[in-house]
Amino acid sequence: MNQARLTEIAESMLTKFDAIDGDIASMATNIGDILTDLADVEANVDTIVAKLHTVYYIKSTDTKPIDAVSGDELYYVDTGDYFVYYDDEWHFKVEGNYSPITFTITFDKGDADSVSPESKSVTYDAEYGALATHTYTGYDLGGWFLDMELTDEIISTDIVKIEGDTTVYPEYVPIEYTITYNLDGGTNNAGNPATYTIEDAVAFLDPTKDGYTFDGWYSDMAFNNPATGWIAGSTGDYEVWAKFTVNP
Repeated sequence: MNQARLTEIAESMLTKFDAIDGDIASMATNIGDILTDLADVEANVDTIVAKLHTVYYIKSTDTKPIDAVSGDELYYVDTGDYFVYYDDEWHFKVEGNYSPITFTITFDKGDADSVSPESKSVTYDAEYGALATHTYTGYDLGGWFLDMELTDEIISTDIVKIEGDTTVYPEYVPIEYTITYNLDGGTNNAGNPATYTIEDAVAFLDPTKDGYTFDGWYSDMAFNNPATGWIAGSTGDYEVWAKFTVNP
């Protein structure tokens, strides 16, 4: 290889080394900048943290936080009052203007003759208070429900959580009445019911008494008014007397 070619290769290599050296110097400068930025962050970390303040949501009956830092905020969720913390204390900034939120519940009377009242106003986050009564012969009111399937019951002491005007539905339970049998020493028929409801039809079956013939059921002890039973729709406790005639 001649001298001229060797000189050309040497100059090319020097140029490349100069470029690499420049890149290394640039990288060093960049690393220095990064280290400087990290130092700034470390020096100002307290200021940065202070800017990430806390917002508290508590009720007006709760105690304000005592470990707050400047810039922290606090809201009373039940009144809407707003406070900001600085100079080592909470400062009242905005007075809340929350007013009670009310809805109307309507009492569906179902099969009853009537309910009273037919509707009432209730306040969100307060108790329902007294619920409607009913007029429905032969039935007790089993409860009021938020759904027609009667699975979600409300009572007077429940806290209102509905979010709009609502209809509630009744559950009616047939009242159970007592039947008293006066047997004059006889034995009642096992098929005679001890109780009944307005939905039941009742047919009295014959009792027995040794040495006697059964002569019928009566609704009075003087045996003036025969009683054979009744169709569905009757109400009230009932008493019957068995009349027996001695066998000859």
